[in-house]
Amino acid sequence: MIIFARRVGLFSLFLQVVGQTYLCRRRGILPVVYFNGSSLYWSDRGHNGARNVWEYYFEPVSDCGITDLVEVDIARLERSSIWEFSNRDVDPNTLASLDGPKIESIEVPPGVVVSNVFPSGVVDWQWEMPRRRRIALHEVIQRSVRLRPPISRKLEDFRAGTFEGRRVLGVHVRGIERAPERAHLVRDGILPLGLYMREIDSYVAQHPSSVVFCATDSQGALDALTERYGPKLVCYPASRLSSADEKVGLHHASTERYDRARLGEEVVIECLLLSKCDFLLHGSSNVSLAATLFNPALESLNLYQKYGYAFPRLRACLVTPRVSRLVRSARRWTARVWRALATSASRQLGGPR
Repeated sequence: MIIFARRVGLFSLFLQVVGQTYLCRRRGILPVVYFNGSSLYWSDRGHNGARNVWEYYFEPVSDCGITDLVEVDIARLERSSIWEFSNRDVDPNTLASLDGPKIESIEVPPGVVVSNVFPSGVVDWQWEMPRRRRIALHEVIQRSVRLRPPISRKLEDFRAGTFEGRRVLGVHVRGIERAPERAHLVRDGILPLGLYMREIDSYVAQHPSSVVFCATDSQGALDALTERYGPKLVCYPASRLSSADEKVGLHHASTERYDRARLGEEVVIECLLLSKCDFLLHGSSNVSLAATLFNPALESLNLYQKYGYAFPRLRACLVTPRVSRLVRSARRWTARVWRALATSASRQLGGPR
């Protein structure tokens, strides 16, 4: 399976890879990750010596690469859309924007599929994910996801200089980008920063010598927390958005102002730093979810769960995939029953078996 990119945030892509790799390992399928120019984090210059967005930050998940499977010029592969591959499994939200002749114009060998589908039945949303599944996905990360050396060095240099010998409270605050999609969890899709401060104050009161590590895409949130906690608050030197730009989101921001490949590097390091904290305060985000998969022993509090609606859409993010699995199972069972009845009827009538 060639795992192909979608135009989404980096940790949605990360969870896509982890979930698909989990399925591949269980089914004896070889995963190959290829994120080309269709990714929001693509750079024409490459990054860290790589020209595959996944490999900007992580080592390959297997020894096989896309050029081992597809005999097409690499320059074309870097510009290709998933619709150009002959055998593909396409996420329903991926629009076909190609001319007819390009569709299916890149041949892949028999037994190979190109997929950009998010494994929603494996990676359930946020606090609804069972602990057993978190452990299983953590084991996939342990076996298959390795940081590139340049990323690992920056991570360890910051951690050693800031975290070493100190108790650290991790805080992840997401800006207002895509807040309407979270409106079923909390009012208006975003929690007031004062609720984060309430929980930070409580933790610091119990652990006075601790420091607060803040990861956020919002410059306004970082400024407010810095004003309140002063030198006790630390952060990784990453790009942030002003209040006027927050609705856009960093990964959709202008490439003239931001190096998208570098933005991806910064969020990877911030996520790994959150995973190395002693306690994590967070909301609804793929970044914080990934942090708890990197370190399933990490104690954490989802503030959207504590301060949000008691029964957000009857936990739709949990119920929907389970109902879908039941429907698929029922369809398979019905198909088997009908095949058995047809075979029995055929035998009784003396027809072909």
